[in-house]
Amino acid sequence: AVNELRLARAQVFIDLAHIPVKPEEDANTSAQTPITLPALPLSVDIETIRIEDSQIVVTGQNGLRITLHDIDLTAGFRAGSQGADVSGTVNVADVELILNKHQWRLPLHLDFALVADFPAERLVIDRLSVRSDPVMSLSMNGQLDHIVSSREMTLSIQEGHIDLEQLLPLAQPFLSPPFADMRLAGTI
Repeated sequence: AVNELRLARAQVFIDLAHIPVKPEEDANTSAQTPITLPALPLSVDIETIRIEDSQIVVTGQNGLRITLHDIDLTAGFRAGSQGADVSGTVNVADVELILNKHQWRLPLHLDFALVADFPAERLVIDRLSVRSDPVMSLSMNGQLDHIVSSREMTLSIQEGHIDLEQLLPLAQPFLSPPFADMRLAGTI
C-alpha cells in the first residue's frame, strides 16, 4: 500500500503526429486470437494520488492545440487480479483549444468514480460529473462493456445544464454565414 503518490509542476507535451497508427488487422486474424485483458499479478492500493499545478499540451494536424493549464487531480486507486476502482476530482483552471486559428478557453471540473471488472471486460461509471462554468454542467453514470473488443457504452445523464447564450460564441466560428449572427438565450 502507498499512502500518497504526488507529482507537482509537471509539463507534458504530446504531438499526435508522432504517435504511430496501427494498421487495421485482417478480420480472419483477429477472429482467431481474441484479445483479453491481462490478469494483474499483484494488488495495488494507493490511498491518494495528487497531481498539482501541472500542464498538458496536445498538438495535432490543422493547427490543433489543446492546453490544459493548472491541472490539479486528487484520486484514490485500488487494483487486484479481478478489477480496479478509482475515484477523485480533476480541476483544470483553463482548457485552451486552438483549431483552425480559432481559440476557446474554459475552466473544467470533473468528479468521478469508476470500477473495472477485468474478467467481464466492463468499466462501470458510478459517477461522472463534468462542469465548465458558466457554459455547462452534466452528471451521469453508465458502463462500458467489452473494453478490449467491441466497446459498447451505455450512458445516462441524471442532471444537466447547458447555457445556450454562453455556448453560442464557442460555436460561431463553425456556423455558416446565415447562422453566424443568430442570437440564442435560455438553458437546456
